[in-house]
Amino acid sequence: MSVARAAPYTGCQTLSIATDRENRSRMMHFFANGLRTRSLHGFPALCLLIGAGLGFGCGSKNQVVDPGDGGPSILITAPLAGASVSGIGFYVTGSVAASDSVSIVRMSIEGDAYDSATSALGAPSIPFSFYVPSALFDPSVDLAIVIEGVDNSGEKSTTTRTVDPREPALRFIGFGSDTEREPAWSPGGDEIAYTSEGDLGNRDIYVIDELGLTPEQITTNVNEDRSPTWSPDGQYIGFASNRAGNWDIWTVNRSTDALSQITTNGASDEGPAWSPRGDEIAFHSKRDANANIYSVGVLGGAVNGIPERHTAVASSESLAVWIGKNGEKLAFESNQNVSRDIWMVTPPDVTITSVEGANDPAFAETDPHYSRLGDFLVMAYNRNANFDIWVVHPPSGTKRVLAANPASDREPVWSRQGDKIAFASNRNGTYDIWILE
Repeated sequence: MSVARAAPYTGCQTLSIATDRENRSRMMHFFANGLRTRSLHGFPALCLLIGAGLGFGCGSKNQVVDPGDGGPSILITAPLAGASVSGIGFYVTGSVAASDSVSIVRMSIEGDAYDSATSALGAPSIPFSFYVPSALFDPSVDLAIVIEGVDNSGEKSTTTRTVDPREPALRFIGFGSDTEREPAWSPGGDEIAYTSEGDLGNRDIYVIDELGLTPEQITTNVNEDRSPTWSPDGQYIGFASNRAGNWDIWTVNRSTDALSQITTNGASDEGPAWSPRGDEIAFHSKRDANANIYSVGVLGGAVNGIPERHTAVASSESLAVWIGKNGEKLAFESNQNVSRDIWMVTPPDVTITSVEGANDPAFAETDPHYSRLGDFLVMAYNRNANFDIWVVHPPSGTKRVLAANPASDREPVWSRQGDKIAFASNRNGTYDIWILE
């Protein structure tokens, strides 16, 4: 199988030593065109024999097979060589081990890739979990995992394991009756908050596990609650509500159900987005005539400061989201170019710039949401006469459709782990929650 290659990258390091769950959440990001491989637990062990003569031998999960030539021996339990894997954040997961006399000195991805994690050299066993954005833009790319080992005499050997990306799978978790919209992933990636119209026809906040089981109603009010957003620690959910007479930002404590009103302005404050640091909630407000982007400090689910304005233009800005793991920037939709496009701002500067690949003047781009490290943007784009889910690589402006359907697909959100995208779609007649993975 061919391996797509880019300009050499010298920053590849060995992987972090951690549990599989920790590795999934501390995923390794690689630049390029791509997707994720899912966890491949349960595959039979596959021994990669490294030495002057390469060969394959199979043993039990904990067995390391000696190649017979004195060279290093390495055991990989998953993925299988040539395995085909799918998902939105293209994961390659498994573990690599060596015999007592061998140390793993380096693991890396060949091709269009970069990483940012390190571990102590010489580790005899390394659980690994690569996050690779390759198949997002070129599903034909083969990925090569390069593993280097060294024995006590200093002899080094290298082997390569290849895996193939596949297109993401689509999964329905709605109920097909009430309108369910505005999904928001929990920090752990195992729950989704969303809005649903109940028997009274008003919207409330619900939480459901990612398998679509056991929905839990979080807010109950005769007015409207919408636009849920999780605090980074998962203890609170922020939302917009008109329960006090006009639209304001509120939070609810997941453990006690206690409510806190965050904004109290007479204008409409909507579209809350909790910052990755947990100390601010961004929102859009018409308190200065047209809608602009603001943020307000929060502490423990309660207000902690006064709102700060981040845009100051005559157009209408809304649906702000934070960019980067520390929330250095804010992205939002704006009608600066008549049609709605995606723009961004870097506080405290109020100068706004358009996002490359999300600034088509002929069609609307809306509902922005960034991957955790800020390297990829997912959005709803009506280029094909209806809204579909697209992914954009802003540094290059490259984009491609992920979910196309004659119906309307809206409000995509990337999980913090990067392995799933939830969105709302009316492809079954009413809006329900769907997952790409």
